[in-house]
Amino acid sequence: SASWQTTPSSNSSTQSSAVQEKIKTFEPVLGVETEALIKRAFIFMADNDFDEAGRYFEQALRQAPENSQAYLGKLMAELKVHNTEELIKIAKPLKDEKLFQRALNFAKGDEKTQLESYVETQEQNFTEQKYIKALDYKVRIASSSDAQNVIKILASIVPYKDSETLIQELEQKKEELEALEKKYMNACVARRNVEKDAKPDIEEFNRVAEMFEALGDYKDSKSLAEELRRSGVERVEKTKKDKRDMIMLVIILMLLIIAVAGMYAYNKISEHSATKRAEQARIEAQRAKIEAEKQEEKSRIEALKLELQGQK
Repeated sequence: SASWQTTPSSNSSTQSSAVQEKIKTFEPVLGVETEALIKRAFIFMADNDFDEAGRYFEQALRQAPENSQAYLGKLMAELKVHNTEELIKIAKPLKDEKLFQRALNFAKGDEKTQLESYVETQEQNFTEQKYIKALDYKVRIASSSDAQNVIKILASIVPYKDSETLIQELEQKKEELEALEKKYMNACVARRNVEKDAKPDIEEFNRVAEMFEALGDYKDSKSLAEELRRSGVERVEKTKKDKRDMIMLVIILMLLIIAVAGMYAYNKISEHSATKRAEQARIEAQRAKIEAEKQEEKSRIEALKLELQGQK
């Protein structure tokens, strides 16, 4: 069987430019053996000319439709990788690539074994990557959903390494986190209720603060507990102040009412006194008038008497 081609040696790389220039003059490539086409295609890939390499692999497949090496090379050109080491590291599974499937179908003996080893190696790499990813996520778990996501990753690689043991640990951690999340939600509901209370009770604020304190360092429980205790004191003090202000306002209003009533009564009394004085003055004036009239009448009578005496 033919040997698999990887990145050419340094000598081949040195000669690749000259060879490339000569080969590019043929369009299409005719009269060249399949093996030579494949070798030249790998030279083009070494020079990062993946388009030209793909053209040569395609020409090789026209001449030999069942050449597994040409299928593999064409896949490498499309993915722009230089060798099988890079090919194994691609993100997409090789077994899902159509060109790789054809290469595997047409490969024989050692070639087929080697292709199968690529799939196996890649799957091992994927498994290791998932394992490392799970370990990285594991140290940053903050919720039950985070724990569940890591469990799913580990479940996909069981029985790799200690994945089963890790899943058991995470299941327990997930249950603990679920319990904490439930207590946290209950504390948050209690917090909203106490903050909406029109008549806050400092004991109720402290009770809800204790609910958060029982959660330790979970999320922002500690800061919420401190905030609740501080808010409880502030709300109670504010309520007391509002009550004092209300009492003071009532007193002021009562004093204003008394003052207004006093002024009204004073005005009425003053008005009555003025009326009474005017009436008294009128009476006095009338009396003086009557008295004057009396005096005038008396004087007139005296004058008449004197006149009568003078006539006698």
